[in-house]
Parts: sequence; structure tokens; C-alpha cells
Amino acid sequence: MRNWLVVGVLLLTQSQCARRDDAPIIILITVDSLRWDVLGAYGSEHGLTPNLDKFARQATRFDRAYATSSWTKPSIVSLMTGLLPSQHLVLMSGLKVHLNRAEQFADTDKKQELMQDVNQRLGRLSVVPPHLPMFQEFLSGYARGAFVNNPHLHAQFGFDRGWDSFGFFPSKTFQTGTMYANTPVMNGRIREFLANHKGPKFVWAHFNDVHYPYGPLETYLSRVRKTEVGFDLTRYDMGMHEQLATNADQDTVSLLFDFYAAGLMQFDANLGQLFQELRQRREYDRALILVVADHGEEFMEHGAMGHGNNLYETTFRVPLLVKLPHQNQPFVRGDVVSLIDVGPSILHYANRLDLSPYSGRSAPLVTESRAGKGAVGALLSNDLRHLQTLVLGDEKIVVDVASGHIDLFQIHGDHEVPLENQQRAKALETKLLAVVGQYNFIGLVDQEPHQHSSDPLIDDHMMEQLRALGYVE
Repeated sequence: MRNWLVVGVLLLTQSQCARRDDAPIIILITVDSLRWDVLGAYGSEHGLTPNLDKFARQATRFDRAYATSSWTKPSIVSLMTGLLPSQHLVLMSGLKVHLNRAEQFADTDKKQELMQDVNQRLGRLSVVPPHLPMFQEFLSGYARGAFVNNPHLHAQFGFDRGWDSFGFFPSKTFQTGTMYANTPVMNGRIREFLANHKGPKFVWAHFNDVHYPYGPLETYLSRVRKTEVGFDLTRYDMGMHEQLATNADQDTVSLLFDFYAAGLMQFDANLGQLFQELRQRREYDRALILVVADHGEEFMEHGAMGHGNNLYETTFRVPLLVKLPHQNQPFVRGDVVSLIDVGPSILHYANRLDLSPYSGRSAPLVTESRAGKGAVGALLSNDLRHLQTLVLGDEKIVVDVASGHIDLFQIHGDHEVPLENQQRAKALETKLLAVVGQYNFIGLVDQEPHQHSSDPLIDDHMMEQLRALGYVE
């Protein structure tokens, strides 16, 4: 599947790649819902990502990188805090259930009561706890700018902590047929931030272009699909997407993947423009740039569409590309790494690791050291299933906490193969429990919620943003 010439498997060390005569620049790009196997750098032959593939030819490609969940909120909190979901507990479980119940009661007192309950629950399950440090807070001396366009990462949920500048750019308008167009706006703000700060600087940009409902479709759909769609594309919104995704047959799955591919091509083109502007400013070569997804996306490989349904490789495994300053050749790493390695690796590069709570943690993304550990993840889905997973080498288990059922897999390339070996499954479960403990997230949902603030987290505008992304019906 992969046609790369593997030049080497050792990552160049910071001293080999970075020259400290220029003010350091760190750019972290997180991409929502980006599958690893749709990139040419990972062997895809679809030709969807020429700019990412060009970037990968000067970067280190991590073939076994994992999120900590299969949807945005818990994964990004893990990335920012270096903690697993069982440690940070930012799960926002049952959001869709609670919000949809509240919406049924229109403008009644019952709706107000239910919305108050939703906000109380969100205060416990959705806001980054203020006592948990986030790695950007320890980049003293750096100008720090964050630019995001997923409502789950809004300042209301605590993601603005530790930034000198925090910008939120909703990635979708709510009129039918006008889904995206904010990535160029974000790029413009990123350019302004970089131009206005001359010393060390750190930028985090989270792009939502590949999140369903996919798009924009007008520019790139014709390049990936040669047959008629069968309906007016201006009618494609979240409502239509859910209709198509429900009980989708093979032709509909193919159609939705083409929509996904069109959105990915749009993102790749905009990312290429951002990289080109960095080159023109003579900042690209000397920058540390990381590109990673928060989770993947599935197209009925395991009987579901989208993400947040399970912890299979299609949604739990992510692309990760790291370009060190002045790196000009590709490297490949096959060891297991996780989103929780991002923060310590950035702090190590910035010589801030020993000054942070992450002192002593390995920094496998910017050094030769191998992570030497597995990847751990968790999911508390909208239907309140609690799953835990451990990837260790080529083995993987997924545990349904409520029932105690364990699925054991052998990972072969881009997929996992079920195995029947209860003794080995129990042995891996013991290792998993040693990390996460005997923890049942369902208990958090059943507990009496507490109010984190008198201000509601979900107002009408936030409700519309969540509806546009499919989190509210």
C-alpha cells in the first residue's frame, strides 16, 4: 500500500535539525475528522492531499499515532493537558440526548428546567477543569495565538486559557447550502498574528473542514465524482446528511465519501496557501510544525457513519506529521505514540519541559526516544456506552465496561483482525486497568450535577452551531 522510500527510521534530533539563531516558531495544526489513510503520504492513491503530501516529504510520518477518543472534546483536552480521558474526565456524555429532550418542550417552564440541567451537566463533563494545567500555559516568553472553528473548543468551555490571542471562527453558516468558507479567514488571522509578533511564537489552529456535513462541494466535487449526485447540492445540510447516513447503502456511502474527499481537497488547498505564505515570510523552514487529527472518520466499515461510535482503527488511529526546523527529508516512525505526547514534545523543544508538570515525561515526537508504551483511549458515546481501549504493539483490546465484554484484535496494516484468546485478552485488560483504574464513566452521568457558573454554556447561538454539526437534532 505504501510506496514511500524509507530513508531512515530515526527522527533527527533537535540539535541536528534546529538552529537557534532565529526566534523559534511552533505551529500546531489539528484537523477534525481526518482519516490517516486518505493522505497520499500514508499510501492513498486518491490524490486528495498534494500539499500535505509535499509537507510529509520534509517531515517525520508517524504510522502508529492514536487519539485518546473518537471525537473532538476528549481528544483535544488530552492533547492540551497530556492526560487520558479517565484522568481529565471531560467527556460531555449524553449531550444530544439531553438537548433534544429540552428542545421538545418549546418555550415552556419544562424546557427551562431541562436546559438548566444540561448546563449543570456540561459544567462537570464539558469544561476543562481550571485546576488542570494545559501545556501552552508553560510556554513563557512565547506569543501564543489559538484559532479554532469547532464550537466544542469555544472559550466558554475553557479552551482560551493560556493564550494571548484566542479566535473562534464558526466553520459553518446555518443557511442551507452554505457550509464552510472560514478557513481562509482563519489563515488571514494566523498571518496577522505571525506578522505582529517578532519574537518566539506559538500558533494552534484547529480546522473543521473535514467534519460532516462535508464540503464545500462546488469547487472540488467534480474532481472526485464523475456521476450525477441526484439532488440539488444547495440542499445538503446536516439534516440531509443524517438522512443519507442513516441505513446508507453502498452507493450512498460512496457519495458521502466523495463529499468528504471534496472537503478534504478544499482544506488541503488552503493549508498549501498557508504554508506558501510562511515560505514567503521565510518562517516555514525554521518552524516546528505538527499536523495531527483529533480522530478519524468511518464510512460503514464497522456498521456506522461518522465518528464517536466506537474505537476501531478508522476513528481511533490518526495521521501525525512532524517537521522539525530545517528538516528537509522524510523519516518514518512505526512505534505507538499518542496525542498525550504532543504537549511534552513541544515543551521539550522549547526548553520548558522541566519547568512544567510534565517534567520527566518523554518527548517522542521531537527526539529519537521511542514512546515505549501503548495507546489508551476511552469513549462515552451519546447512547452512554462506555468503552476503553489499549493498543500495545500489534495487539489491541476494546472493553465494554458495563458488560465486561472484551474484544481482542491483531492489527495488520490498516485494519484490525479479531482474535479468540481470552487469556491474552484478560492479560491486556490487566495492563489497561493498571493505567485507567477500575473506572466507570457512567457513574458520572448518574451523579447529581453541579453548576460551574451562573452563566449558561449553551445559548441560542451555540445551539445553532451544535445543530449544524449534528450534535442536536
